[in-house]
Amino acid sequence: MAEAEVMLADDQPEVAAAYLRQHMAEDENMGALLVDALLRAAERAETGPARKALLDEAASVPRVDSLRHNVPVQIILVRLAVARRDRAAFDAAITNLAGTRIDPSELQRLRELW
Repeated sequence: MAEAEVMLADDQPEVAAAYLRQHMAEDENMGALLVDALLRAAERAETGPARKALLDEAASVPRVDSLRHNVPVQIILVRLAVARRDRAAFDAAITNLAGTRIDPSELQRLRELW
């Protein structure tokens, strides 16, 4: 997982996504990192169809229920929901965040993304 984090830090989301796709079976917690990599790659996509394909792939990555109250993971899911214009997913991630110790001003900032 550290390799993918370095790739993301080096602004290589496509490379990180390819790496994570190959290693997902090793650690199911890599799913959130894969979603993040795909979301970043979609933000850089040159065409609408390429962007949509990356966002659809990100939305299809299996979620680990134990990460439901993980603030960084839920923030990634908020960003994905906004990018996909998926209000139900946005509301679910915001609800999950409301059950955490997230700073109230940060939660409000995220709510305003919609």
